[in-house]
Amino acid sequence: MNTVLDDNKKLCLNSGKIIHLSERMTMMFEVEDLEVASPATVSRCGMVYMEPSLIGLGPLFKTWMAQQPDYFMANKDFKKTLQRLYEDLVDDAMTFLRTNLTEPVETTDNNVCQSIFRIIDCFLFPFKRTEIKEPKKEDIAYMISTLDSIFVFAIIWSIGCTTTLEGREKFDKKMRELIKKTKITFPEENYVYDYNFYVKDNNWVHWLKTVGEYNVKASIDAYAEILVPTVDSIRMQEIMTQLAANDKHCLTPGPTGTGKSVNVAELLTSGLTDAFQSFGMVFSAQTSANQTQDAIDDKLEKRKKGWYGPPPGKRFVVFVDDLNMPKKEVFGAQPPIELLRQWMDHAGWFDRKEKTFKHIVDIVFITAMGPPGGGRTFITNRLLRHFNIITYTDLQESSIRHIFTTILEAFLGRGKFTTQIKESVPKVIEMTMELYNKVICELLPTPAKSHYTFNLRDISKIVQGLCSAYPKTTEQDLDLIRLWVHEAWRVFGDRLISKDDKDWLDAQLMGQIKSAFDYNRKQVYVVDRLIFGDYLDGIEVDTRNYKPVTNLDEFIKTIEGFLEDYNAMAIGSRRPMKLVMFLDACEHISRICRVLRQPQGNSLLLGVGGSGRQSLAKMATFMMNYECSQIEVVKGYTMDRFHDDLRNVLKRAGLEDKSLTFLFCDTQIISEQMLEDINNILNSGDVPGLYKKEDMEEIDRVGTQECIKRHLQPTKMNRFTQYLTRIKRNIHIVIAMSPLGEIFRDRLRKFPSLVNCCTIDWFTEWPEEALLGVARGDLEDKDLGLANEFDKVVEMFKNIHQSVEKISISYYQILRRKNYVTPTSYLELLGLYGDILTKKRKQVNDSKKRLENGLKVIQESSLEVKRLKELLDVKQPELEQKKGEVERTLEQLNVDRAKADETLKIVSEQEAEATKNEAETAILKAQADKELAEANPALEAAVKVLDELNPGDIRELKGYLTPTEMVVIICTAVCHMFKVRPVKVNDPKRAAYDPEGYFEACKTRIMADPNKTVNMLKEYDKENMEDSVVKRVRPIIDREDVNGESVKKKGTAALFAFYMWLKALLKYNDVLRRVRPLRAKAAEMDDELNRVRNDLKAKRQLLQDANERIQKLEAFYRQKVEEMQNLEAEINDCNLKLERASKLIGGLKDEKERWTNTVNSLSEIYACLIGDCLVAAGMVAYSGCFTADYRANLESSWVEGLGTLDIKHQESLTMRLVLGDDVKIRHWSVHGLPSDNLSIENGIILHTARRWPLMIDPQTQANKFVKSMGREHEGGIDIFKASDGNIMKQLETAIELGRWVLLENIDEKLDPSLDPILMMNRLDPGESKIARVGEKQLKYSSMFQFFMTTTLPNPHYPPEIIVKVTLLNFAITQSGLEEQMLNQLVQQEMPDLQEKKNRIVIQNAKSARELREIEDRILQNLEGDTTKILEDEKLINMLAESKKQSHEIQARVKESQKTEKEIDETRKKYRPVAYRASLLFFCINDLS
Repeated sequence: MNTVLDDNKKLCLNSGKIIHLSERMTMMFEVEDLEVASPATVSRCGMVYMEPSLIGLGPLFKTWMAQQPDYFMANKDFKKTLQRLYEDLVDDAMTFLRTNLTEPVETTDNNVCQSIFRIIDCFLFPFKRTEIKEPKKEDIAYMISTLDSIFVFAIIWSIGCTTTLEGREKFDKKMRELIKKTKITFPEENYVYDYNFYVKDNNWVHWLKTVGEYNVKASIDAYAEILVPTVDSIRMQEIMTQLAANDKHCLTPGPTGTGKSVNVAELLTSGLTDAFQSFGMVFSAQTSANQTQDAIDDKLEKRKKGWYGPPPGKRFVVFVDDLNMPKKEVFGAQPPIELLRQWMDHAGWFDRKEKTFKHIVDIVFITAMGPPGGGRTFITNRLLRHFNIITYTDLQESSIRHIFTTILEAFLGRGKFTTQIKESVPKVIEMTMELYNKVICELLPTPAKSHYTFNLRDISKIVQGLCSAYPKTTEQDLDLIRLWVHEAWRVFGDRLISKDDKDWLDAQLMGQIKSAFDYNRKQVYVVDRLIFGDYLDGIEVDTRNYKPVTNLDEFIKTIEGFLEDYNAMAIGSRRPMKLVMFLDACEHISRICRVLRQPQGNSLLLGVGGSGRQSLAKMATFMMNYECSQIEVVKGYTMDRFHDDLRNVLKRAGLEDKSLTFLFCDTQIISEQMLEDINNILNSGDVPGLYKKEDMEEIDRVGTQECIKRHLQPTKMNRFTQYLTRIKRNIHIVIAMSPLGEIFRDRLRKFPSLVNCCTIDWFTEWPEEALLGVARGDLEDKDLGLANEFDKVVEMFKNIHQSVEKISISYYQILRRKNYVTPTSYLELLGLYGDILTKKRKQVNDSKKRLENGLKVIQESSLEVKRLKELLDVKQPELEQKKGEVERTLEQLNVDRAKADETLKIVSEQEAEATKNEAETAILKAQADKELAEANPALEAAVKVLDELNPGDIRELKGYLTPTEMVVIICTAVCHMFKVRPVKVNDPKRAAYDPEGYFEACKTRIMADPNKTVNMLKEYDKENMEDSVVKRVRPIIDREDVNGESVKKKGTAALFAFYMWLKALLKYNDVLRRVRPLRAKAAEMDDELNRVRNDLKAKRQLLQDANERIQKLEAFYRQKVEEMQNLEAEINDCNLKLERASKLIGGLKDEKERWTNTVNSLSEIYACLIGDCLVAAGMVAYSGCFTADYRANLESSWVEGLGTLDIKHQESLTMRLVLGDDVKIRHWSVHGLPSDNLSIENGIILHTARRWPLMIDPQTQANKFVKSMGREHEGGIDIFKASDGNIMKQLETAIELGRWVLLENIDEKLDPSLDPILMMNRLDPGESKIARVGEKQLKYSSMFQFFMTTTLPNPHYPPEIIVKVTLLNFAITQSGLEEQMLNQLVQQEMPDLQEKKNRIVIQNAKSARELREIEDRILQNLEGDTTKILEDEKLINMLAESKKQSHEIQARVKESQKTEKEIDETRKKYRPVAYRASLLFFCINDLS
């Protein structure tokens, strides 16, 4: 721009293009001041200063008069009257304002003068011509007759309303003097501000008479909606209504708590006609112009192209609260303010997307703001000139008294309270006002007490608490006084940070009670603390009564019971909390419960991180039966996600009508815009632009229902307003913030609702009672076996914590280094003590047991040698005796074996002969059987035929009276077979057929019983058929006419069966005659074989007897041989064990004395562990951030404290003595850890602490050390910088794979997404551990390690970070730097020597580790039974080899140490230079 202002008039654009301005073109600037103008610009411009006083107010009056309608001006009295009133009143009143009155918001004469005219315009509007009305002359004449009163009213509420309450008292007197110049009669009573002028009646009426009687709705749920009309509220609403109705903008500045927002909200809800729609917005320090534009644009509708506004026929009233809160940008402008000014000046603004101008019509602004100061700034007069400024003053005491007396009487005036309680109300209100006035005068805000800001809301909160009184426990005035004291402490006392302030408040309370009711402290305080709560009857009751706690011990037990219920119901996102409930913690819970039970109750919990704010808030929420909602900040958490979370929470409160707590912590703040949104919710229940279009349908439905309940018109704005009312009733915001640092004070300035809309609870350091109680509870849970030392240890815990609190103050005062000691640090101390004591006890016990076992082995080996020698003396003669018995048994065995051999030979010969005969007999039998087999088919066929016969067939044959010849033939043959004689028949006829009588004989003898006939045939003795029978039968069967076919044809089935049977038997007999000689021969041979066998059997019995005798002898022989061998083996084993025992005793001879001394030493150490571990745990928990001197002071003071409490401990006790391991320390040195004591202590803390380390490492020595150790780690190490992206994914991988992670260059803030890792959220569902990171659950590897380093030399970490990490000061010490400088010097001057030194250091560390491993291996192998050890040759040899290696290593170490001493002697020559280099560095460092 400067080039344009030059003579050449060139405009140089960014694109490089140059535009020349013509000669006729010029630039003119109209500015308020030159504060941000550069000298280059100023020097190129001519200056014309416009002095406002030179112009005066006359031109404004003339301009305004010129704008009046002709029909007004036609009446000469109109112009004359206004001219007179202007000349008589305005200048005098304006001069009085500028010379005698103070304005909270400075105004200009022009604006105040214009405000007069705007108010007069409001009165003149009803008399102006409209489309439907023509003004009458008599009406105009009447209006002119009232102009004096109108003008006076306008001056009162323009010039007279910009000052304070004291200024109004002065202006009242001046105004009454000026009124005398007019033609009006003004009431003499009260102030001029107390009257409204009614044009219609031409009368002045007191404001209170303009409204009807107000009835308080005595419901604690509706307390926030109670608005008792006062003179202030009535007149302010009436004036704002008039201005808004006539399109005049109104600004209402005033102190916090005077009712600005409440009055405007009531006006917008029910004070305007249906022609108006409204919405509100709240500015804060973070509000931007874009947010403001979007908030208004969202509510507008398109009228036509480029024109926007409310729906046709409507006008918008936009309420902007905290107008002066937006912070100024670098050149002093406030972008949201400038946007509003753009609309005021140009009736619109530009569409950011379309880049076109948007005309916005039918819109009126009503704004409110606090007086400039703190986070509030002065607003440009360019905006103020558009407003009528009507200042809210501090309420008159009479108004305050009227408001709260009316409310309290409405609540306590109900029939259930006694008359004494009702009569006490005025006194209680008077005490409250007196207390409030003293508090605002005495408890003033300072940088350390920036939250000491009080307003009328605090009186309201006290009265709200009194309205919760329970009739049954509030029967006397003393009961009400106790409740009043409790509420006063909760409102005023809970935010106080020092004992002096609390003592002052206590004195004021007691003084008020003494003067008003004449009660003393003892009468008021029936218990040590006054605590009221609605949870004493349980949390599931239908009616929760607000009652006092009468027994503090029972109170604590009640809270503990609720904690047990909470943990028992802990599922999902609600995790069990391990809390120790001492009195202070229970009282904090009760305080939070008190806030949560109140509609629109929000709480600001102020305390350092780790003081229990969030845990106690969750407990209070549980006790109130509310949901607790909390965001979880993970990597990639953005404002969009935050808005999603907020929207879900608000919808649950508004749509589902659920009471819930939204818990928000300052460590979750990723953008100050978050607090802007929280500020808006606290103030209005809404965040501009939060809801999506799809949400509005449900919101409208709920809003309509609420409007119907409240008998309101369900307009769009009313629906949304009722939805917001529902949200404010249900949602309770609990904000946990740290009160440390400038950022806290800055936030209170930027976001005033954090104080104005919240009840503050200051979390102080834990008192002594809390420290002792928590320690006692923790130790009782762990049962560490402290016995008589229990109370001493508890006392020592308290002393350690308090000593660190004290030394931290000195640390800051002297070195300007901040360290915060929080309750979490104390809990970490308790946890570390239990871990360290348990671990050290096990370690010492195990070491002692192993050494005792080694000594036992040595002792038992000596005894075993003696026993083995005695055993050898006994066993050697037994061995000789056994040998003789074996020889004699062997001789007898040989004799018996010879006899048995002879018998065996005879038996073998006979057995061979018998076998031969048996084979021959078998051949004969086989031959006979083969021939007999030829007859078998015929027999089988006959048997088959017989089987097929049935008794009927035989009866048929038997029944023949005249048998055929064939029948007679066959029956004759059958009779012959059975030797049956014939039976003669006397009947001649029958005899003709059976002349011999064989058929008759067969019938009567063979076929007599048909059932038996077949069996007789089958059972016939075919082996012994007589030859005579065969001779008689064969001729019959062999006849030619007798064959199978003829028999079958001429006979029956029975006859055919007889025939087949006869045929088969004959054939069988033929074969049998041939086989019989063979059988006889076989039988003869069988007889001979049986004889031989019997003889053989006798011989075998003799052989068996001989063998049994031999077996017995052999068994006896073997037994003797075995006994002899066992005896020899036993003797050999004795000799071998003697040899091994000698080796063992000889090998461990050198260790016996050392082990004995070590066992005694370990016994003493074990006895001292209770005290030793106290110091060690204290150093690990607290000392990490301190320098060496402060650590030494802490350590020595704690050791001295152990002596004072008579807790046994080691002499020269240090953390290194308890937790140090020389082998590990040497290993660390190899990896670059400096050898000074501070660095070694850091190494011990690093590997002992339970939280991940954050190392202050300006010289990067910790960084190098961790990297070197990590390269040796099995899983490897990942190294990131805090500025790197995608760290969380890498960390998740490292957690699962067990890698180390080093995060470098940490700033004074940590990414909130690291919290799950820092807090080590690990679950243990079974065998595998699970780590919860954000919404993910990862398999947790125990090898995972996380390290953080910062190069900042003196970082200031807030408590919220300190409680999550182990802070370690790795800043180099003078001795450490001297050692490093010495190494550098020797490396430069004598590199070979330094190289040799480095090799020796590495070798010594390796040797020390090997020696430790060898000893551990020896002791491990010695565990078990001594006899088994002596039996293990491999083990004995291994022990001998280990001992040999140990001697070799010890010799090598001695040689290395000797060489190292020689090298160190040479290096000493360079030490003075190293010392001076170190000294120089620290001198320069101190100077900086």
